[in-house]
Amino acid sequence: MKRKQLLFCCLVLCISLLPVRAAEIRIKTGIEVLKSQNFKLLQGKRVGLITNPTGVDNEMQSTIDILYQAPGVKLTALYGPEHGVRGNQHAGDKVDVNVTFPEQYQAAELAGKPATFKVKINEIRAKELPELNDEFVQDVSEFDTMAEYREDVK
Repeated sequence: MKRKQLLFCCLVLCISLLPVRAAEIRIKTGIEVLKSQNFKLLQGKRVGLITNPTGVDNEMQSTIDILYQAPGVKLTALYGPEHGVRGNQHAGDKVDVNVTFPEQYQAAELAGKPATFKVKINEIRAKELPELNDEFVQDVSEFDTMAEYREDVK
């Protein structure tokens, strides 16, 4: 019995001496990759961002703010399909959106300056997709069952 206890204590000691590397690992999210490449993929493009309140980088900065301030990127639309863009506003709410124009902004008189946009949220849309079943197939095709439809689509 004492031998088992000694073996167990040695095992615990050995495990506790192993280097812990989890804290050293840094995950690169999509926004982190875009930042590291200076937003090359998005340069000169109009960008629509599908996001939610968890859309942040490793420093907890919102992807909305990052893309808005990215030089050469035109953030033109925000979509928040589940919990909204920031998660705390509702249709009809009036909100202040505080931004700082990028240093390289095309209108030189605004470059690097803070601004507040007063915005009213007119509408929040939710798109519900139909269930893919026999009833759906009958409504949109000449088939009676999902199985028949899938066989034909192959």
